[in-house]
Amino acid sequence: MTRNLVLSTSFILLILFVGCNGNIKVSGKVQFPDGKTLERGEVVFQSKNHIAKGAIDKSGYFTIGGTKKGNGVPPDFYAVYIMGAVEQDTMFVPPNDAPDMKRYLSLVASPFTSAQTTPLHFKIDKRTHLDIFVEYP
Repeated sequence: MTRNLVLSTSFILLILFVGCNGNIKVSGKVQFPDGKTLERGEVVFQSKNHIAKGAIDKSGYFTIGGTKKGNGVPPDFYAVYIMGAVEQDTMFVPPNDAPDMKRYLSLVASPFTSAQTTPLHFKIDKRTHLDIFVEYP
């Protein structure tokens, strides 16, 4: 009986130790005030000590963290911004000396594209689902 209790306790402690690295799973949806979703780019969480990012899918959802050790967002206070949410400017006419040149337009207002200017700030201290609202450019 004592041996089984020791083995059971050891097994539980092993699972807790291996499965917990302090990082937190964060998921959510990125959308505009009119309810349309942002369908590309990355959500970036940046603090003084950490940075974590997750891809935005075609439905506007993102997830950072999961089942792999080391995934997720360490507990902290974060500035949250959007990176890589651009589309090609189809109205752009390249100069004659650079016919392959392309121009890209941001899909979100510029304050939402930098840790220094974003109005989005979140404290992450437990598993979190966030509805993130951004503005059009």
